[in-house]
Amino acid sequence: MAFSITKEEILHKGYVPFNYTSKKINCQNLVVAEHGQWVILNDAEFDLLENGELDRESKLFNLLEEKGIIITLKNEGIIENYYKERLSFLAQGVSLHIVILTKRCDHKCVYCHASVKNSDAKEFDMTKKTAKKTVDFIFQSPSKSIMIEFQGGETLLNFEVLQFIVGYAKEKNKKIKKNLKFSVVTNLRPMDDEKLDFLMKNDVSICTSLDGPADIHNANRICEDNKFNCHENVSFWIKKIREECNKQKKNWRIEALLTITKNSLKKPREIVDEYVKQGFVNMSVRDMKFLGFSSKNFGQIGYSPEEFIDFWKKCADYIIELNKKGVRIRERTMVIILSKILGQQDAGYTDMRSPCGACLSQLAYDYDGSIYSCDEGRDFDIFKVGNVSQEYPEVVGCDKSCMIISSSVISNTSCDECVWKPYCGICPVIGFSETNSLIPSVSEHFRCKVHDAQFNYIFEKIQDSEFQKIVKSWISL
Repeated sequence: MAFSITKEEILHKGYVPFNYTSKKINCQNLVVAEHGQWVILNDAEFDLLENGELDRESKLFNLLEEKGIIITLKNEGIIENYYKERLSFLAQGVSLHIVILTKRCDHKCVYCHASVKNSDAKEFDMTKKTAKKTVDFIFQSPSKSIMIEFQGGETLLNFEVLQFIVGYAKEKNKKIKKNLKFSVVTNLRPMDDEKLDFLMKNDVSICTSLDGPADIHNANRICEDNKFNCHENVSFWIKKIREECNKQKKNWRIEALLTITKNSLKKPREIVDEYVKQGFVNMSVRDMKFLGFSSKNFGQIGYSPEEFIDFWKKCADYIIELNKKGVRIRERTMVIILSKILGQQDAGYTDMRSPCGACLSQLAYDYDGSIYSCDEGRDFDIFKVGNVSQEYPEVVGCDKSCMIISSSVISNTSCDECVWKPYCGICPVIGFSETNSLIPSVSEHFRCKVHDAQFNYIFEKIQDSEFQKIVKSWISL
């Protein structure tokens, strides 16, 4: 690191270039420091930086000093703070706790990354005894904030245990006083008025899936009996939940996730329009994870990185076009990247961190009490790090947890030469599922190619003042 530079070296010229990488963007030079600050320079300015010929009295020198692209006797503390802001999650403890209430599901979605069981296989439900141990384990985390996210299978098929966990965690938190939140991921088929009333009264936020108009959604998300209209059902409950929120004047809303399959690629505008029609402010254009059913069905429903990138860009362009017309809608991947590059903020998205959130920011608890590094890892024994009967330090500090964390660090890899390194990250589970290795060649990853294109797109657009004004408003939402 550049902090090994001596005072004498800095005094010799008044500055030393910091660790940075560069890339041509729109005929300009994007320069990104290792800590994440960046500048765009013309060729003449870039040559002065590269050749060590900066005038210490110039505006350019002051800008590079402020951004930490060069290190001087004045800005060492500023550079340290840039690192502290970007890596603050390393010292916080696990805050996201994904609880798998059941492996049962009444859907057979073509891209499902979990190995779900039939809806009548109740032996795959979490028991109250295991649930109690899970909550006790979760509250050992030193994090001041705790998010318990219920997943499945279909979470609402084991609603009694969901109710138990919410009640027990709230009671426990009366003494511990953490910032406690709950979220449930559900396809909404088992939803009824009684369940919705409990979730709203206890501020359990709801996240569902919406893959676009009925033809796309129903092709992707298939009910167990093949007769149920999934799009009609999810649309009904989205509307009803919003009506209940308005009636009760609650600052609480439903969110939805979008997963792209080959069925989606020809209809970017129609999918965005569906989100606007359904009243969503946020949408997340996500590629499939090469896990579970998705990996088995990839030949039929998959696509190349280039096909996904083309689709994502069309969605992004259309979303910006709608914003210019006053339509309030934003895309989550763009928000995450923009938060990193405009605000130096951690957007809480663990897949774009180095190291990633596995065992550091999140853990997943299977129905039987097994603990995994993250939600994606729960189908692989290599990512099983313990059990809820153990103590928290014993699990997060074990050799396997340390190995998983190390495998998601992108330093000392080909990523060192990449201009996007300060903002990016890898998912060791996705890498393992594709290559059967915890140390794969990152640049060959589907996700690497996608992230590269997404960062390029944003930095190409960010120089446009109208685009910048729109996206800056997204970050403040």
